[in-house]
Amino acid sequence: MCSNEKHRLVNLVLPRGIHISENGIPSAYNNYYEKRASEMRGFYQDENALEEIISKENVVVYRVYEFKNSENSNDLVYGVSIVAPLKIGKEYNMTKGHFHETVDTSEIYFCLNGDGYMVMETETGVTECIRMIKGTLVYVAPYFAHRTVNTGNQEFINLFCYPAHAGHDYRTIEKNGFRKIIYEEKGEPIIKDTKRTGL
Repeated sequence: MCSNEKHRLVNLVLPRGIHISENGIPSAYNNYYEKRASEMRGFYQDENALEEIISKENVVVYRVYEFKNSENSNDLVYGVSIVAPLKIGKEYNMTKGHFHETVDTSEIYFCLNGDGYMVMETETGVTECIRMIKGTLVYVAPYFAHRTVNTGNQEFINLFCYPAHAGHDYRTIEKNGFRKIIYEEKGEPIIKDTKRTGL
C-alpha cells in the first residue's frame, strides 16, 4: 500500500445515515441553536409588536439542528431548520438570514413540512422569493443572501446542505436587512419592499 493511500485511510470520513422525525428533529446532530424573540430585535419591521411578544413570552422563533461530519473544508454540513408559525404584527416569522462568508458557495434547502418562502438577494439588488411547500427544493445560488419565512400555520421545516468552508455572514444582514419582506394582507402572504434602503 502506497503512503498516499495510507494517509487517505487514516483521514477517511465514513458514510453516515440519519433519520429525520416527522417533527423535524434528526437522529444525530452535533450543533444546535435557537433564536428567541428577544434575539431578533432589529430584524422585523414592527418593533412595537415584537416587544409585546417579548414581554408576554420570549418565544423561540426558530431552531437549527446541524451535523458536521469532519473538519475537512471540502466536506458538507447538513441539518434541519424549524421556523415557528407566528406573526410579528402583520409580518410573517423568519430566520435572521445570512450571506456565506465564502460568497461563491451555494446551498440547497428541501421543505419537509409547512408553507413558506425562501427570500434571496444579492448585494447589487437582485432579489428572488420562491414559495416552498412540502417537497419543494430550492437551490440558493452563490452570492445570494437567504432566509426562510413561515407563512403557514404549522412549523416550517427545511433540510439544508452547504459546503463546510462556506461560513456565515450575519453582520451584513444585521446592519442592512433584506430588501423584501413577507406580510399578511387579507389573509394572504404579500411580498413587499422594506423601509430599509437595502445593502
